[in-house]
Amino acid sequence: MKSAQPAHSASKRDYWHHVMNEWEGSGCRTQAAFCRQAGISIKSFRRWRSVFAREALQSPSKVGFAKVEIQTSPPAGSGIRIALSPQAHIDISADFDEVTLRRVLSVCI
Repeated sequence: MKSAQPAHSASKRDYWHHVMNEWEGSGCRTQAAFCRQAGISIKSFRRWRSVFAREALQSPSKVGFAKVEIQTSPPAGSGIRIALSPQAHIDISADFDEVTLRRVLSVCI
């Protein structure tokens, strides 16, 4: 996989994003093993990984609260409707399975 590092800053970011994606899909057991195999500096790898992790923490999260609407007259066969977006909702029947509901909500929330 040895590839020359670009000189420009934007190109370096693209290069290191590409390296991180390759590492995640490589199946290598350690960062050091991946870096040895790829012929890249472990120090640079860890620095860029830290930069991207810091940026991810500072960027607004894509996960948040979902609006829940409880209707006084729910659709037939449903006890509650949870609106995830204008196009998506979850209808929960009056005789729902609590374990399944918890699993669904843990994915959505």
